[in-house]
Amino acid sequence: MNAEEKELRFYFLESLMENARSGNIDGVEEVMSEMDVVGLKPGPRSFHGLVAAYAQANDVEGALQALRKEIASGETPLQETFVAVARLLGRAGLRDRAEKILGAIEGANLDTRTAWVVTCEELFNAGYLNEANDLFMKGANGGFRASEHLYDILVEENCKTGKHGVAINILRSMESRGRLATTFHYNCLLLAQGNANFPDIAEDTFEEMQYLRRESIPDTKPDTESFNLMIQAQTRCDNGERVHEVIVLIGHMTELYPQVKPNARTYALIVECYVKFNFMDEAMRHFRALTKLFPGSLHVLHCDGKHGDPLSLLIRSLCLEGRIVQLVEVLDLMLQEGLKLTPRAMFMNRKGRTLVSSWIEPMQEEADIGCEIDFVARYIAEGGLTGTRRRWTPAARKDPNRILPDYDGYRFSPPVEKSYKQYCSIKRQEYKRKLIHLLQFEGVYALGENAREEEYTAILERLKKENVRKRLSDVRKPKAASKLSVAEMKEELEAQGLPTDGNRRLLYQRVQKARRINLAKGAPLWMPPEEETIEEVDEEFETVLAKIDLRNPRQQYRRKCFIEGVGLENLYKENPRMVIEESDSEMEEDAEAESREVEGHVVREDEEEIIQPVDGGEVDETTEASKATDDEDEEEEEVVEVSPAVVGNEPASDNIEGAYKPLTLEEKRAELAAMKFDFREMDEIEEIWGWTWERDLQAQPPEIWTRKREVELSIQLLDKVLELGGSPTLSDCAMLVRNAMKLPWPESVVTLIRKSHKCGHKFGSKLYEDAVMSCLSVQENDAAIAILTDMEESGVSTPNELLGRVLPDN
Repeated sequence: MNAEEKELRFYFLESLMENARSGNIDGVEEVMSEMDVVGLKPGPRSFHGLVAAYAQANDVEGALQALRKEIASGETPLQETFVAVARLLGRAGLRDRAEKILGAIEGANLDTRTAWVVTCEELFNAGYLNEANDLFMKGANGGFRASEHLYDILVEENCKTGKHGVAINILRSMESRGRLATTFHYNCLLLAQGNANFPDIAEDTFEEMQYLRRESIPDTKPDTESFNLMIQAQTRCDNGERVHEVIVLIGHMTELYPQVKPNARTYALIVECYVKFNFMDEAMRHFRALTKLFPGSLHVLHCDGKHGDPLSLLIRSLCLEGRIVQLVEVLDLMLQEGLKLTPRAMFMNRKGRTLVSSWIEPMQEEADIGCEIDFVARYIAEGGLTGTRRRWTPAARKDPNRILPDYDGYRFSPPVEKSYKQYCSIKRQEYKRKLIHLLQFEGVYALGENAREEEYTAILERLKKENVRKRLSDVRKPKAASKLSVAEMKEELEAQGLPTDGNRRLLYQRVQKARRINLAKGAPLWMPPEEETIEEVDEEFETVLAKIDLRNPRQQYRRKCFIEGVGLENLYKENPRMVIEESDSEMEEDAEAESREVEGHVVREDEEEIIQPVDGGEVDETTEASKATDDEDEEEEEVVEVSPAVVGNEPASDNIEGAYKPLTLEEKRAELAAMKFDFREMDEIEEIWGWTWERDLQAQPPEIWTRKREVELSIQLLDKVLELGGSPTLSDCAMLVRNAMKLPWPESVVTLIRKSHKCGHKFGSKLYEDAVMSCLSVQENDAAIAILTDMEESGVSTPNELLGRVLPDN
């Protein structure tokens, strides 16, 4: 081939490839025709341009015809030509035809592996995962080694779609070709195992990551995503209670800090776990950590409404437990982040009570809303004509398989409903128990350096007397009808609008029939109004209690003595409260009074920390998760048990006193240092994860319940709900108005009535009459006139009798 022919062929090839890149098939064929005209035979590169043009146009049949034409002309296709055809077939999902092309490549003694990898990737990118898996496994069994990218994308996608077995086979093939699995691949397996509801298998995979020693692969250890996937698997598992496993995982994270740091998803998953298992104290601790450390992360907790909608579930739990202050805090954060209140959060229980009203003591009768109820219309709305209405309420606590629709999202059942008053009372009792423990543990130093023994004794005795446990029944139960007196029967019948004439036997039958009807309708049984008891507050005594610091001084003691090496003498000069005398006489006294029971809780006075009582749903993570206290106690126990007599191969009974003699502070420090104990692990989770606000919150005394405070919070909550797009019901608004009437505060009644009218709710004349009379009873005529004015503006007809009471004739 002379120089002129080479130059001419190069010119044609340059024009041909330009048309091929743009997918101009006609242009490529025209150039090849011109080559024939001038006497130039198209070669492999020319045919490659034609195949590339068909590939750019996604014409499978045209590309195959071009390939057949090239073979028929006696030319041997290039490696790139076969790869282009294989890529096009993979993009179209034609696995069988792609296999034939791979066989042709192998028959031409060309590199089949590259075309195989390209075809698998194109099948995967086009969404043909099953075809990509089949082709991959055939090539892998034939000895091909895929690229790292292909291994990773196939393992990840198969794990996401739940094909755990296929992912395992791909990983085995990868490891047989010399590339071992990394943390990324283990995380994919954890995701698949967790989504398949097999947390126990996920635990085995996680332990293999944790404890498998591979010197050549340092990146197989769990990272933050690994812990997140494990917490997610335990939280969303349907088999049994998994709170303890989550606490253990949190403990492992604290041990690995700062190599493994919790992120926003970690906190969101922990909150989801505690909410679903009804541990609201711990849920709020981690919720505050989420919002303070990662502002604007509530959408992570919301999960787009999936997985039980954890954010709405948190709101409902706070509402059911009467944690109204914390509820307002959560709603305020939602407002700041621009979130909306979902209808799921508004739905509370089968009685139809919603977010606003559930934490206030409920009304005894639906007629308290002031208007008559059309029970036939409600029956039809509930699906009575279509047969979808539930006739009997399933006994969820007796049969877990028959649960209420409202239980969806909780692992077992919703938290027991409490009022705000009950919640405050419970927290006050917990607070007083903590003070008793602290006073018994620290003695007179808890009240300050200048405190006297008489003051200490008086305060402790008073706290013990006030800390009488009352069983706050969440649901009041009426007396049996046979135990009621005639007067009580008449009161119950009269309250329900039933006749009260007749003898005892007739009254008894009416009461029994009324109760059966209420049970069939799902309405609460009538009970006599409960006498309201208000806790008397001694402000002077409360001031003294507020000065007691509930922050844990023993942690400061450990830090000073063990980490910083401060001696007892200097420590006593800094703060006498943190000193632990270790003389023999005091140890003997501690042995005599080793444990003391206070209100059912055992308090060991020789422990390093104050034992806080476990309250209802509270889980103390620091005792489970933090390695500090457990490790220290185990180390000290081992030191005490190993005596000089045992070391010297002498019977321990020969010197019993020496065998159990307690070690001094210096000896303890030396023993722990010899064991290479990391004193920094003695920190608690608040310090490890940077919860600087946690101790201040725990030290604050709980709020004391007052009805005025409850009404103020109800107005705040109603405003938040409306701003978030919620829809309070007529019963909600009526309940808030009724609750405000019990106070000599007419302004709150007027405010709530106006807000109810803005929601589109209109009450009956009975409620308006009661509201006006409550204003007149405290000589607030202006408030009564404001109610009447608002009624007129809202289109509510005002009875003449009501106008006559507010505006009497002069």
